[in-house]
Amino acid sequence: MIRTHVGAIILIVGVSAASFANALHSEFFWDDVHIIRRNPGIRDLRNAPRFFVPRYWQEVYADYLGMPGRYYRPVPELTLAIDYALWKLKPVGYHRTSVVLHTANCLLLYFFAYRLFRSRRGALFCALLFAAHPIHVEAVTWAKARSTLLALFFMLSSAHLYTRWARSETTAGNLALYVCSVVALGTAIICKASAVMLPPLLALYIWCVVPRRKLRRAIWGLLPLVGVVAAFFAFDSVIPKQIRPASLPLFHHLLTAISSFGFYVRLLVLPVGLCVHHFFLVVHALVVPQLLRTLPWVIAVIAGTLFAWRRSRIAFFALGWFIIASAPMSSLVFVGRPIGEQRAYVPSIGFCILVALLLHRLPVLATAAAARRALEKLGIVLCVMLVVTYVGLTVTRNMDWATEFSLWRDTVEKNPLSDQARGALARAYVDLAHSEAAQQQFEDADTHRREAKKHLEALLTITPTDTWALDQLGVLCDEMGLYDEAIRHYQRVLSLDPENAAVHLGLAIAYAHAGKGAEAIRRFEMARQVAPQYAEVPLNLGIFYSRAGEHTKAIAPLQEAVRLAPNNLQARQALGTAYEQTGSYEQALAEYETSLAVQPTNPVALLGAGRCYEALGQTTQAVRRYQRALQSGGAIADAARERLSGLNDEATE
Repeated sequence: MIRTHVGAIILIVGVSAASFANALHSEFFWDDVHIIRRNPGIRDLRNAPRFFVPRYWQEVYADYLGMPGRYYRPVPELTLAIDYALWKLKPVGYHRTSVVLHTANCLLLYFFAYRLFRSRRGALFCALLFAAHPIHVEAVTWAKARSTLLALFFMLSSAHLYTRWARSETTAGNLALYVCSVVALGTAIICKASAVMLPPLLALYIWCVVPRRKLRRAIWGLLPLVGVVAAFFAFDSVIPKQIRPASLPLFHHLLTAISSFGFYVRLLVLPVGLCVHHFFLVVHALVVPQLLRTLPWVIAVIAGTLFAWRRSRIAFFALGWFIIASAPMSSLVFVGRPIGEQRAYVPSIGFCILVALLLHRLPVLATAAAARRALEKLGIVLCVMLVVTYVGLTVTRNMDWATEFSLWRDTVEKNPLSDQARGALARAYVDLAHSEAAQQQFEDADTHRREAKKHLEALLTITPTDTWALDQLGVLCDEMGLYDEAIRHYQRVLSLDPENAAVHLGLAIAYAHAGKGAEAIRRFEMARQVAPQYAEVPLNLGIFYSRAGEHTKAIAPLQEAVRLAPNNLQARQALGTAYEQTGSYEQALAEYETSLAVQPTNPVALLGAGRCYEALGQTTQAVRRYQRALQSGGAIADAARERLSGLNDEATE
């Protein structure tokens, strides 16, 4: 049987590959940082059994910065661990896996649609549209969305096995198909909870497709699948939730879900303006622009479903699939992003089936044989045009997902009111300003800082009390020499969060840079009172004293910094410098050598140790340190060369 489908399989694989080939080189960003890059659980495949234990999801992520908890999804975690074993932290490997999973889903959909259409051409139309649709970029190109791909893979596997069993002539001979279908559903659910919608989808399939003489057995066969869903809900209820939807009145909840549904319909029919963070609000009244814009799409789907009720069982199934599968994504309006394009991955199957059906059934509009052949060719041409358009849009959209910078810049352009995008783009500009390339071209670094400042200020017009944005503005203004402005931003943060030690420290540094030494010292002391164990405070106080030439005063806070953070090489080097400047060469040498034990090529410590050895009269040791410092290049190497030259002159005399 597979031989008859070889051509279709090759074409589907080719279209999927063409659509997402340029996604392979996308970076990790956003949630990928926590779920992949900083995830300790996936670093060792021996952790695999722990992924299935609820305690893992409660403990491993308990202290994650920015991600205090995640949903129970052990199978996606397992695949990420396998990817890590193969690729470490190279994004290309993870993206390859995602593209392979998407292609597998396209092939499974082809065979599922083939049973539905009983036509290779109709099934091929459906699979090609699904393979290339640009709304799928978020699900395929974002490495974090692995759960969405896996959930559909096992959902389609379960559906394919179940429909074969339901339409078979014997029960006993196909029991293995049925058991595998139940297992596949359970696996799909622990990939992503939205897979619980499969039993209603299969019930719809039974009603629309299964012959009446097999109806009773097929309906009874749903009971174990429903039991799997019930068991999951019972299991899930005992897992503590750290991510909860907002509480809204039922009427507002309903209006917002309707608007959300219409929004997704529009994105599927007209996949332009795709965006990570769409502008979407909770609907509180019947007459609001957002609801009025999306309501026609909702009415169109409902009207189409009623029209298909008696005229086309396949069209009714397609629209029913879309409506049923959309239920989870509409309720998710209140968690995280209001609209997430990856949530349309499963519902889009209904859309693809419907469009494929319309293109496949074009010939029935004509009675003459010649006209039917012409319409058949027209259907093929229209499908090709649509798929080519989708591929182009998908390839273009993948470019937006290439880097964190390109993604958030695109998001800000499409939704200037997105506080999340503004903050992320500002952070990306800050990273660019601090990059090695920008540091070598000061004009570029300053340009990046100005852009970051602009987006942070825009963010504060949206959320004026965003302490992170205010803090970042303080840091940026300090770096740009706008000290008074930096002080104002830090003071605003402290009015909202008085116990923020990092901001107290930033304010102290800004005062120091502004030449207000007395106020800087007072702020350093306030920071120490707020967070006595925060080593950065005494470290920066000591550096402040050293830069002011008060090296004796610098020693005590720097000693405290080393005590609080023994592995902080900056603190040890600063303490070594303070000791050296006060003539305590042996103590300074001890700090420099401790730094070199950790980082043998540290140029600052090598040069400092050389000076101390020289001051102590140990010329041989000094020469060795200077010679090693020469390898660092730059100003350190020049200083080491000058010291060596001085030693050579002394030896000559």
